[in-house]
Amino acid sequence: MGLRIRRRIRRSADFFRHRRYAEEEYKNIITNAQGTAVSDKTKKTIQSYAREWLGDVRYAPWLYVYTAYRGEFVEGWLPKDLIYKDGIINDMSFQRISERKTLTRRILETDVTEDVAYCVNGRWYDLNYREVSEEKIEDFLFKRHNFVVAKRDGSSQGRGIFVLDMPEFKSSRLPELGDFVIQRWVEQHPFFDQFSPDSVATIRLITACSRVSAPSVRASILRIGREGEKSTLATSLIKVAIRDKEGSLDESGFTKNWVRFRRHPDTGAPFKSGAVPGYKKAVSLCEELHQRLPQIPIIGWDIAINRREEPRLLEWNASTPGIVFAEAALGPCFKDLWFGGVGVGQ
Repeated sequence: MGLRIRRRIRRSADFFRHRRYAEEEYKNIITNAQGTAVSDKTKKTIQSYAREWLGDVRYAPWLYVYTAYRGEFVEGWLPKDLIYKDGIINDMSFQRISERKTLTRRILETDVTEDVAYCVNGRWYDLNYREVSEEKIEDFLFKRHNFVVAKRDGSSQGRGIFVLDMPEFKSSRLPELGDFVIQRWVEQHPFFDQFSPDSVATIRLITACSRVSAPSVRASILRIGREGEKSTLATSLIKVAIRDKEGSLDESGFTKNWVRFRRHPDTGAPFKSGAVPGYKKAVSLCEELHQRLPQIPIIGWDIAINRREEPRLLEWNASTPGIVFAEAALGPCFKDLWFGGVGVGQ
């Protein structure tokens, strides 16, 4: 089978997979978020728009999703598959680089991470990649900390992430499971305890740059965990849009399946309860970091705010930066990436 045929088959498989995902999201929005069903007339408008401005009618299903949430079609939205699977905007090779969590500090040349050690090829290293013996690694990690967070290269959505105390670390046999970064547990600002007392709440800030614009934050989403969970899991977390430059939270939060809450279902705290502390500092940090990676148009940054209101980088993501919720709740956020000269709509 020739390379061209294999690519065509893979492209078709991606199309049907994304259409299925989009259909599931659409149903969830209608059922759980009290969304608005998209009329046949509006669907025809979206299909024409996708064909003319995005280059293919197959991009229409994700635009149906955004429209169902907002109650109207808005020109300028970018569909999920245009960015993720096709790699038209974020090149696939750059997507994979962001998955190597053991390289974050070196790639970004920053000390705002919580990294304390690395496990690579079964060996332990400090921040400067000086080797630490197995006999000394436990004391090295737990001398000042009761817990550490281990993140495997390639981990995402809460999978491959472990919160460990010393006894759990001893029995984990991490070197046999792959390459890991070990991070400190962040003592988060008290503001976030009302929503996420058992795990560290994070802000997903999505930055973008194009031929016509420097890196800037386009969307921000507070991601908070559920009771009893040590880490924020994609399957159960709640997302709350940040509405303005002051860091004000939206009144509603949503689960993965678009179930809407006005208050945290475990703690009872209302989401619309003030501005996120340290938000402006987080925005400045992410824009500065993206300036060092202009090759990547869209990046999602996971930031924790510590007790001193300082932003701390936990990880960055070029493969799944969080487009769907951002576009539906806050978009169009990335219009210039396509219509500013990158895509067919220039």
